[in-house]
Amino acid sequence: MPEVRREVSQGLTNAGMILLACGWLGLVFAGMGILFRPSDHSPALGWTLLAIAAVLLIVTMDRWVKAFPGLLVLATLNSLLMLYTGHSLNDRSVQVPRQQSAVFTLCMAASAFLTTRLLTNRLNPIDRVALFGFVLAILYQAVDPRLQALAGPVALALLLSAWVYDRLRYHHAADAGTPPR
Repeated sequence: MPEVRREVSQGLTNAGMILLACGWLGLVFAGMGILFRPSDHSPALGWTLLAIAAVLLIVTMDRWVKAFPGLLVLATLNSLLMLYTGHSLNDRSVQVPRQQSAVFTLCMAASAFLTTRLLTNRLNPIDRVALFGFVLAILYQAVDPRLQALAGPVALALLLSAWVYDRLRYHHAADAGTPPR
């Protein structure tokens, strides 16, 4: 019986996390919609919504980072479909050059690989800055798809810099004979 209770509790926790993620995306898209599209609302409201979303992103980072590599695998599959169809998946009227889609696909695949280390490591400040910057780059290109050619490589460069920092820190700690984490 305790095992069933634990499974039900875990299922409810997972469902709650999914609902919170949807709420967070709603905050982000509402804020971006107010700021970057014609709106009757004040830009201050858009900035407030985005500030709340940023705080939530940072505060909950230790939780959502465990799902991040999987989300990046989904982004890679999405990019592959975009490469195949030649247009944005959520708007058929937005044509995306194949070369740009190929670069974005490679960036998302490499990002998925680089973030697998975050499943077992504790986040350090460099990881946190890189993840925050990654999310900003990807969300900003959603506002202007022409920036996709830049967003993928910038996002990847942020994760790569955090990965290099982690490797250097690990090897430096190993040389000093201290535990790396």
